[in-house]
Amino acid sequence: MIEPGEEARPGAVIEFNSSVLAAFVQEWGGEPVKLPKVGDDPSLLKQALRRAVEQNHVVAIIAGSSAGEHDFTAEIIAEEGELLVHGIDVMPGKPAVLGIVGGKPAIGIPGYPVSAIVVAREILQPVVGRLLGSGPHRVPVVRATVPKKIPSHLGLEEFVRVTLGRVGARLVAVPLGRGAGVITTMVHADGFLRIPTLVEGINAGEEAEIELLRPLDEIDNTILCTGSHDLSIGVLEDRLKLSYPELKIAATNVGSLGGLLALQRGETHIAGTHLLDPDTGAYNVPDIKRTIPALPVVLIHLVQREQGLLVRRGNP
Repeated sequence: MIEPGEEARPGAVIEFNSSVLAAFVQEWGGEPVKLPKVGDDPSLLKQALRRAVEQNHVVAIIAGSSAGEHDFTAEIIAEEGELLVHGIDVMPGKPAVLGIVGGKPAIGIPGYPVSAIVVAREILQPVVGRLLGSGPHRVPVVRATVPKKIPSHLGLEEFVRVTLGRVGARLVAVPLGRGAGVITTMVHADGFLRIPTLVEGINAGEEAEIELLRPLDEIDNTILCTGSHDLSIGVLEDRLKLSYPELKIAATNVGSLGGLLALQRGETHIAGTHLLDPDTGAYNVPDIKRTIPALPVVLIHLVQREQGLLVRRGNP
């Protein structure tokens, strides 16, 4: 593990979870104290835990909370105090550890970055708020239409990252990647959609409550682009930000036809399409007229690209 700013090397992982959690604690009114990293050695971890408990009101141990060979967080909390819970019905964030050491809360934070953020918001914040006397942090909530089905697991409360955009009078919530380690989704996320424990998912077209991660005025400046994927969308957003830094493009890849149908349902501002009509040899126009004949649209030729297969020389 290396600190942000250190020279990267093969096999090294940048440790940024502590910086994220420290920023959260500061935002909630607490005073974060970052202690030196400790290796996967139970005796060293116990010593570090004792020092942390002596010097602080709450202790958060990052990583080591799962059930792997080198995951010792639950073990050292149990030996140094009382282990209350190992594993919660939340995704991402299931391996969290809760305990009491020296009369103070000790929380095992999962190492995967999105899991760490969810556990910090759901468990660490209420603890900090209780100690400060400020209570739970109130998160602004809005209702938004979900354009695509989101399946979920029964028995787990799932926190789905979404990006939001306003199409006409309604907000649209587009789900992002769901991996616990995909930290880039938190950069693009405008909010969390909670799927309750006893619900198997959200159907396409349903309205859902979204807990906001950024102000609504920023969300109103989001351009939703749904349809076929193309690298030029990212290039276009970079160019756009040079002149209009307040604007954001949120791209969702559902294929050309899916993009046209999203336009028809009022779920996107732009649809990326590259559909070839086999009868006429023309691109896009025949399919647009067939699929959304009554919808007034403007067709803009953005890029021309070549596609093919890369094979080893001599094959065939």
